[in-house]
Amino acid sequence: MLSGFSKPKRFKQLVISPFGIRNFLIQKMEDEIANAREGKPAAIYMKMNHLSDIPIMQELYRASYNGVKVHIIVRTICDLRLNDPRVAKNITVHSIGFGCYLEHSRIYMFENGGDRLVYLSSADMMPRNLSRRVELLFPVLSRHIRKQIQYIFGLMWKDNVQTQILMPDDTWHEVRLDHQGKPFNYLKFYMTHRKQIAERLYSRF
Repeated sequence: MLSGFSKPKRFKQLVISPFGIRNFLIQKMEDEIANAREGKPAAIYMKMNHLSDIPIMQELYRASYNGVKVHIIVRTICDLRLNDPRVAKNITVHSIGFGCYLEHSRIYMFENGGDRLVYLSSADMMPRNLSRRVELLFPVLSRHIRKQIQYIFGLMWKDNVQTQILMPDDTWHEVRLDHQGKPFNYLKFYMTHRKQIAERLYSRF
């Protein structure tokens, strides 16, 4: 397939670029919009390094406009703008710095009416990744691993040491400390407690 001498076969679980990741994620966002219109739980959770693909951003705006809660964690480039409350009122963007590790996870999750879908990928939401590279996206089928990934995403979202929040005027503001005034660094917490977290989540779920 890479050499051009064969055509890609149909995959049951895997989604690959440049043939399908963009359309696949847009369809998942369309499903969330349909759920929101029906009054079902609807939310999108994305964690990536870069966000600059126009069709993906347009669909995120459309989802927000239709009542879908959008939670985005981006490490560096983010071309999303929140200056129009009509289309961005349900979008929150966090940017987390490098910290002590070069952290590259890409997580794409969809509420799916309460039965959350979890996907991991090599692809950032950029034209070069979605249109000009071979990239892979796959579902997390293990219930235990899905719960761990959701928990880790929650830790990232809770971070108030390395995180900044995108504001409507295109500035980034530091996250305020929680109601107890305590700092929370998700990387340090996870690296300190990773074994206990894995054991607890596996036994619990």
